[in-house]
Amino acid sequence: PYLICAVTVVEGQAYHIQSIAKDTSQESVDAMFKDFLIQLYNNEHFKHVKYAYAHNFGGYDGILLLSHLTSFFIESEEGVLTTKVNPLIFNGKIITIKTKFIDANKKVKRTINFQDSYLMMSFPLRDLAKDFKISHKKGYFPYALSDINYVGPFPDKNDFSDLSYELYDELLYEHIQKYGHSNWNFKEQATIYCLQDCSVLYFVLYQFNENIYDKFHVNIFKSLTLSSLGMRIFKVNYMKEFSIYQLLGQVERDIREAYTGG
Repeated sequence: PYLICAVTVVEGQAYHIQSIAKDTSQESVDAMFKDFLIQLYNNEHFKHVKYAYAHNFGGYDGILLLSHLTSFFIESEEGVLTTKVNPLIFNGKIITIKTKFIDANKKVKRTINFQDSYLMMSFPLRDLAKDFKISHKKGYFPYALSDINYVGPFPDKNDFSDLSYELYDELLYEHIQKYGHSNWNFKEQATIYCLQDCSVLYFVLYQFNENIYDKFHVNIFKSLTLSSLGMRIFKVNYMKEFSIYQLLGQVERDIREAYTGG
């Protein structure tokens, strides 16, 4: 990993944070994640954030982020700040990571739930942007180009995956129109691409939540998967009154003691 970004919207205005590694050494990567988490905690526009989503968080982002969350430690004018991390892992895959930021007095200063939007909408982000008619477009990036300090001619078509010649020519033309030349800066373009992804995901989630809430009066963010969202919708809107969804505690244990057969 060499770059991490986040986007939020406050009163209709979009804000972002970003952190990029100087190189691919472990020291630079560690510094990048720490810098990002500090920004996430301190940035005035992100102080309202309770849920932070990544698409395929459990299969990629969460794996990279977990160790940095557990080892997070900073000293500031307010004293020492550490984290208490509670990951939920199912079948070897990270579902969510509940992270509490704790001060020197063991007081919880803030809680952020890192969650996986793919468990709610299991489609590629590009398809979701089209389906939800999001004005922000998911970009294209030359994943085969591995030198993060590359500055030079616009990447070759073969550096992009599954890109037609027509689309490649279109991207090159748009780049020249925007910058007035065909030179290409890896870190600059990677940041633009990552922020576009973040914006697309934000507005997909926003639109999805609007649709669900308008129809079922349920907020999507308290559900971790599409299945749990479906169950929440059922319990709120369709479960018969005075029916019991789930027994817990001593009553449940007493009933289990009375079981005599299959």
